[in-house]
Amino acid sequence: MLLTKICILSAIIGIILLIIIGDKVEAPSSTINSIKKEDVNKPIKIIGVSKNIINKGKLTKIELEDKSGKIDIIVFNSKKIPIKKGSTIEVYGKISVYENKPQIYAETIKIIN
Repeated sequence: MLLTKICILSAIIGIILLIIIGDKVEAPSSTINSIKKEDVNKPIKIIGVSKNIINKGKLTKIELEDKSGKIDIIVFNSKKIPIKKGSTIEVYGKISVYENKPQIYAETIKIIN
């Protein structure tokens, strides 16, 4: 009985620690030209200026540019994203490849200005 209580307590403490640590871990910040096709499925954080925005129903494609290059950001959504052309945004997401070019599937987007 004591062993069961110790196991349950250890599991609860472990879950709490994972929640606390998980909030502190961030994807590395990158520049567009540092993204390679070999980085597929890796998390990424990138900051740039939106140059073009195309809404296609539940999919939005944002062309993002920083000092080093351009990349497409893909957002799967059901509502319009309040980003305007020329907005500086911070994107968290995962790297993917489409038509032999890297792109980012956005998980969160934060408007900086």
